[in-house]
Amino acid sequence: MLFRDILLCMANLHFAFAYPTFGTVKRPKADFAWKTNVYYWWWEYLRRNAAYKRCCEQNGKGRLAELYKDFGDVHSVDFKIWWNEGNRGGQLFAEKPENLVLGELTYEKTMQLEKWNADDVMVVIVPLTQSKRHLAKRFNTLLKNRHSGERGKRLLKKSSATYKVTGQFKIDSLRTSLAAYDMRLAEPKKPLWQIAIAAGLADTVQKELKGQKEVADFDQRNSLNVAAVRAINRAKAMIEATATGGFPKPKALLK
Repeated sequence: MLFRDILLCMANLHFAFAYPTFGTVKRPKADFAWKTNVYYWWWEYLRRNAAYKRCCEQNGKGRLAELYKDFGDVHSVDFKIWWNEGNRGGQLFAEKPENLVLGELTYEKTMQLEKWNADDVMVVIVPLTQSKRHLAKRFNTLLKNRHSGERGKRLLKKSSATYKVTGQFKIDSLRTSLAAYDMRLAEPKKPLWQIAIAAGLADTVQKELKGQKEVADFDQRNSLNVAAVRAINRAKAMIEATATGGFPKPKALLK
């Protein structure tokens, strides 16, 4: 698939959350522009899963063979190639096309609606004898009262994607938790409070220290130790969840 075809394909897909875009060949986006989405971090956490890594090393054989058929070898290529290859990102995470789209409700379309409920659809009457300004104001009021605007929370329950995001998350927490986890593995003897600071887990304490990483007092170190342990345990749980086909929580929680 040509790069321009990939861009066009992605533009026509709908995701529950912001998805990565990489710019064009001539004007590529910086890394941070496509690392601030849940799908990138799903890929990163899956790369830390030991069982899945073994599956990749065995060319897709083993306990996680079915998951491998969809996600492939996440260790052999970078995220950009992995996401775009065969439109993998869209195949895994895009919502299935909906039958209902915004438009004028004709008699024929009414007959085609079949079953619908007030949680998914709002039917309104628009008197064309009134001004556009008044109608727009009135419609915005109705929409505000009926639509929470919390797209992610609504689609957590109603998502039709092949692989659904299975819990609430904050991108910054996904980033800092994994950073703390990686540091703990790389430097197991490094004090936890130093890991917390290096991973960016405690902005308040960092401001108090003003960059002096070696002068944290006893209370500060205890607070940072707790923050590091929680982040590392949180990362471990999310890494395990990826093996179930869910993220950041295990897929079973959807049932």
